[in-house]
Parts: sequence; structure tokens; C-alpha cells
Amino acid sequence: MRNRAGPYPNVGTIRDGAAGTPVGNSTYEALQIRMQRRFQHGFSSQVAYTFSKSLDQFLGNLSFGSFNSTSVQDNNNTRAEKSLSVFNQPNKLNWAFIWQLPVGKGRDLLNRGGWMNVLIGGWNLSTLSSLESGMPLVMTTAQNLTGSIDGGSRPNRLASGLLSGSQRGITEWFNPAAFVSPAAYTFGNDSRTEPALYAPGAIGISAMLQKEIHFGEKRWIDFRCQAGNVLNHFNPGAPNTNIGSPGVGTITGGNGGRGLTLTLKVHY
Repeated sequence: MRNRAGPYPNVGTIRDGAAGTPVGNSTYEALQIRMQRRFQHGFSSQVAYTFSKSLDQFLGNLSFGSFNSTSVQDNNNTRAEKSLSVFNQPNKLNWAFIWQLPVGKGRDLLNRGGWMNVLIGGWNLSTLSSLESGMPLVMTTAQNLTGSIDGGSRPNRLASGLLSGSQRGITEWFNPAAFVSPAAYTFGNDSRTEPALYAPGAIGISAMLQKEIHFGEKRWIDFRCQAGNVLNHFNPGAPNTNIGSPGVGTITGGNGGRGLTLTLKVHY
């Protein structure tokens, strides 16, 4: 992208009256694999993997300003905005299984009704595990000196900014020295989203223990115990990508800890 001074450097914010008009284009290509198998003794499993790439000019509708977490720099050259989508995740792996525990009426052990079946029979255990790549980083600048029509400001990229695995951590996820703010009334040469810099990926495991207690054909109780982030695994959030601001390159947030939800539904 060539640097070019904004057309009206002395004019402040200008809003477009045609906001809401769809513009731009996008492409999405993916390889999707799914395997599903039902085993004996009430056990079934499914694995799904997606390898994908999504490109677009921006995410949203026509208006001068922001599109999701990115902003247009030069509204006279929106083709230069084409890059990886902000939601692009190259790899996604999901694994789920359901197990009808072999205890209770109609199952291998204690195959009878009564209070014993009410207490320990008929339970189902299910889990959902996920492993996902992070999303591409979006670089901004602490000050917007482009003078553009309410456009964004991106830095000049001097190098890739990518750190090796041993160097990268939550205190420095990328090399901030690889980026500098552009001169006043010029646009930075960085792409809308980073081609090589991604936020940390995420690992998630959730589980549910579920049971139905029937009282005739039309009345039953549905009890569920749901646990999110079963392993209490910490997934770091995205780093600070505001070039020129304090703490740039550091990660200060992430996902929550383990959560437990108990649900009791009465159907009648």
C-alpha cells in the first residue's frame, strides 16, 4: 500500500449516509473431515477436523469507520484491505463422545427398576473437547494521524515480528520493534490482519452427566450436571496490538476457570 495523505486533513469525523449497503467480497476454502462410530455397550464417538482459510476485504456493511475489530485506512482504495479474515482459524479439531453408563434398567448391570434404578441407573455421560488455532492479530496505532475520512491507522511493518516458541510468552507474544507508527498524513504499510502473527490457540473440554427419571409416560424429571473447562485449563487471550501504547505485545487476559451448572427440569 503506498502512503498517501488524507484528502481533508483539517476535517474531523465524517459519517457516510449510505451505511448498511453490502460491499466487498470474501472467499472461504476448507478441508473438512468427520468420522463417526457407534460402539457396543452404549458408547458412540465423533471426531471432526477442519483445515481452512478465509480472506475478505472487511467484515460488515458499508460505512466509513470500523468493521468488527478492524478499520479501513484508505476509503478510496478498499481493495488494499483484503487480507485474512479476523475470524480465520486454520485448524479446528472437535471430539465428542456419549456413553450410556452400563447400570440400570435396560442395561448390562442391575437391569431392573425400583429405587436402585432411580438412584444409580440410567445415567449418560457426554463430553466435548476442542482444539483450535488462534485468530490473526490486528495491529493498530496509539495515535491516528492519517487525516483520512474517519479511517483506521495501521503501523509500518519492518519485519514479521514473529518470535520463536522459546521466546514467545504472555509478557511478549510478538516483537513490538518490528512495527513503527507511520508519519503524519500517511498510511501504514501493514495489512489489515497479520499473515503470520496469531493470537494463542485454545483448548477446551466440557462434560455433562444426565439422567431422566420417568413417572408414567407423560411425566419425568430431567437432571443435568454440566461442567465447562473441566481441566481448569488457562487459555490466554489476544495480546495488546496497539503500537505505541504501554504494554504492547503483552497478554493480560484469558478465559475463565472451571464452571459447574446443575439443572433440574420437570416435564408434565
